[in-house]
Amino acid sequence: MKKLLITTFAALLLCCGALKISLVAKTATETPVEPQKAAQNESPQEELSVAATDSTVPSLDPKWVTIQGKAVFPDGTPAKRCHYQITDCCSSSTTGNALTTDEQGHFTIRTFPSEKYRLALLDPKGEWATPVQAFAWKKDKEIVFEFEKGVKIEGTVRDETTGQPIPGMSMTLFNLNENTKRDAIVFHDQDCDDNGHFSFRVVPQKEYFVTIGLNSRFVHSPDNQRDNDPYGKKVTFDGGNDVTVDFSIPSPFVGRVLRMDGSPAPNLMVQIINYQPSLDNHSHFVTTDREGRFRTTKRPKNVVVTMLVPLSMRGAYIHWFDDDLPADGEAVFQLQPAGRIKGRLIDATSGEPMAKQLVFSGYSDKDNPERKEFLPISATTNLRGEFIFDRIPAGVRYHLFVVPGRQESYGGGPYEPCVEVATLVPDHDGETVDLGDIKLDLTKVKEKR
Repeated sequence: MKKLLITTFAALLLCCGALKISLVAKTATETPVEPQKAAQNESPQEELSVAATDSTVPSLDPKWVTIQGKAVFPDGTPAKRCHYQITDCCSSSTTGNALTTDEQGHFTIRTFPSEKYRLALLDPKGEWATPVQAFAWKKDKEIVFEFEKGVKIEGTVRDETTGQPIPGMSMTLFNLNENTKRDAIVFHDQDCDDNGHFSFRVVPQKEYFVTIGLNSRFVHSPDNQRDNDPYGKKVTFDGGNDVTVDFSIPSPFVGRVLRMDGSPAPNLMVQIINYQPSLDNHSHFVTTDREGRFRTTKRPKNVVVTMLVPLSMRGAYIHWFDDDLPADGEAVFQLQPAGRIKGRLIDATSGEPMAKQLVFSGYSDKDNPERKEFLPISATTNLRGEFIFDRIPAGVRYHLFVVPGRQESYGGGPYEPCVEVATLVPDHDGETVDLGDIKLDLTKVKEKR
């Protein structure tokens, strides 16, 4: 299962002639390169809070609750290393994903308060299933999941022209919010294997749908239009029998991500965010395979592409594309050396360091500020008022700001009114930009950032 949390940037060199950042289309017949061992960090991490996503929670935040439970197989043995996903029933937003039970089948979830939650568990071996549970939070309450046989939902994704299986496509299993009938409640997701095959095992509850990715057009279409959508299907159960759901789709877009040394970047999450939202071209996440390749149903356009790069891999990437990604062949993206932005916040009135202050950074195309981020990234100052934004690619415009009174990064806002900290464009790959001491007058707010 893929993590749905947005974190750091990742960056890409697309080489074409003498251009530093450009795009090259390569054929899929390129000889794969064996993955190399990931490089280690060259220096220890500084004792600072580094850049985090807007869904990252400060460790001392008191507004989170803990949900505990366990899962057992039919023979009573612990259901260890099972994936689970929790959803806020009120908003249908996913608050956690790609988490697993421990060796004793237990799980502990720290999430923000809600009137009601929905929790789904998945046996990674696909042998057992357990009903999805909806519940209200209660202190010290233990949620127990008991696995049973269930029903297997499986299928194969093929190219409609060649008939060949398509590996690596992201498959999503969900149903619709019973109130709106328009919001997807995601239960499980997985990538097709090398033979284009996928499978989920579930205990049938209400209506289920399977889509390639979380297809927004399919989700928002009327019932009578979903039957003709090649990227989504309704699951029709036949008693306790297994169900086959096959897909035949146009050839997908194929990208390949390389490390800074040119070797493949496997198991890397690629985040594709549409800066001109539409149902045909929505924001989504894909994961690279062992050869660094990822696939999407349609060629991305009007998007910003970023990547979640683990510390061991290093590198960073962010780049905007209009309608310039190739329709055929393979688009190659290469990580570039990552830099840092750091500084120290001082209260202009008291002269004291601004400790534990959340600092946001929006980011945009340096040549076209209208092409900007979907969500800002964030960092929190330490007791000395110091902050660091890590894994920062050069050639991007960063707009740093704080929101007076806001010390928490979760919840999606508000980001206004704000106080500006700095705006800058790092020029060189891998450089650290030190802003030094920055005196902020928190009374000088801007209504719009």
